[in-house]
Amino acid sequence: QSTWGNLSPGARFLRPVRVNHHGDVWVAYNRLAQTSCKVQVFYFPFDEQVCEMRFVSWTYKSTQLKILRSTAISDAERLALTFENKGEWQIVGLPMIEEDWEGYSSLVVRIRLQRQSLYWVFNILLPFMVISLTLVKVFALPVESGEKVNLGISVLLAMVVYMLLLARIMPTSADTLPIVSVYFLFCMAVNIVVLAETVIVINVYHAYVRERFLTQSKNSCCINSPLQLDWVI
Repeated sequence: QSTWGNLSPGARFLRPVRVNHHGDVWVAYNRLAQTSCKVQVFYFPFDEQVCEMRFVSWTYKSTQLKILRSTAISDAERLALTFENKGEWQIVGLPMIEEDWEGYSSLVVRIRLQRQSLYWVFNILLPFMVISLTLVKVFALPVESGEKVNLGISVLLAMVVYMLLLARIMPTSADTLPIVSVYFLFCMAVNIVVLAETVIVINVYHAYVRERFLTQSKNSCCINSPLQLDWVI
């Protein structure tokens, strides 16, 4: 180790090797590996993702080289010592599986990620549910106020804003539709139905009021000619 810093530039690509009396050779390679995995967002924001990494030696067959996982520590201890859970995702599992893949020894590392759902529940789901419950007030609001349709349209616009916000969060390459998006679409469809029923109720109400007014006017006024009837109407 004292002469490691005095090596020539070409020799710096060498790696220290540890050999024990059983003939086992241990070589440490420091590499930054990147991987990508398909995102499953059906249960967003309570979803879990599994990213798989496979390490294979294409030079030697499994009869010549075995890639084994370290048994010095458990998976839980390795996870606690290696990773620090911060941000949106939390690593909940890091299983390592030894496999024989097409005649070559391989080590499969499955990284299980769980989304921190507390932020999304308090900032998207709960506000949307409260806005959806506000739609019930459309039926309790009297027709004379003239605000039944305005309230329904305001709730619909708020739902559209949350739907656009959810569309920005979701990855465009996702193969499945999140169940929360189905819930948002269902609430918007119910809002549209409520608006249609509200318009029908208002029209029926005003038609009844107009007919009642004409009936009372005919009973209280003396109508002697069609001209007077036009004037009353």
